[in-house]
Amino acid sequence: MKNMGPGHRHDTLKDLIGDSNWKKVIGLGKSILQKITEAVPEWNDHQDDLWEFEKSLSECYSTQLSKWQANFEAWEKDRLLCQNPFKVKSHAVTQALVRLQLAVEETNTSGMVPIHSKITPDVLIA
Repeated sequence: MKNMGPGHRHDTLKDLIGDSNWKKVIGLGKSILQKITEAVPEWNDHQDDLWEFEKSLSECYSTQLSKWQANFEAWEKDRLLCQNPFKVKSHAVTQALVRLQLAVEETNTSGMVPIHSKITPDVLIA
C-alpha cells in the first residue's frame, strides 16, 4: 500500500473493510447463538444468587426490601414518573465540604480565641 496512489489505496482499503464487514454479517447468526448458549446457564446462576441474596436480606430487612421492590416495579412500569431506585440518594462527605462547613462556622462564631495569628481552627483541623 506504500507504493499505491491515493485513489488505489482508497479503493483497496474500502475493499478490505467491506470484506471484513461482510464476514461479520455472515457470521452474526453463529456468533449470537454462541453468546446465547453461554448466557443462559450464567443467567440461571445469577438468578439463584439473587434469590439467595434476597432471602438473606429478608431475614433482617424485610420491610426495606419489600419497599425497594415496590419502588423498582413501579419504576419499571413508568420510568418517567417514578424515581430511579438505583440512583444514590446520599451524598458523600468530601474534604471540601468539611472545610466549607468549618469556614462558615468560623465566620458565624464571634469571640473565638484564635490559636495563632495565621492559623484558624479550620486550618488546624485540616
